[in-house]
Amino acid sequence: MKKYNKKIVLLRKYYKKYGNYDNAVLHMLKDNIIKNKEELTGLTLDEIGYVLGITRERVRQLEAQAKKKFKQYCLKQKKDFPTI
Repeated sequence: MKKYNKKIVLLRKYYKKYGNYDNAVLHMLKDNIIKNKEELTGLTLDEIGYVLGITRERVRQLEAQAKKKFKQYCLKQKKDFPTI
């Protein structure tokens, strides 16, 4: 099993306890585990999958779906689509 840093392991624990990412981060801030939410930015697909309890490939698929929906929304609204 792969080893994850302490904050990622705690994020998974808080995610399971509080049910969603925002509540988990909020409670980590309140408990002084992290000083600001930017400490959790830049997570890899593997780390996100570990926190959510899904595979890295599923995270990639969800990311691709979200990008596609965002692009469709931008085209529908006739807005410029930023490069992601």
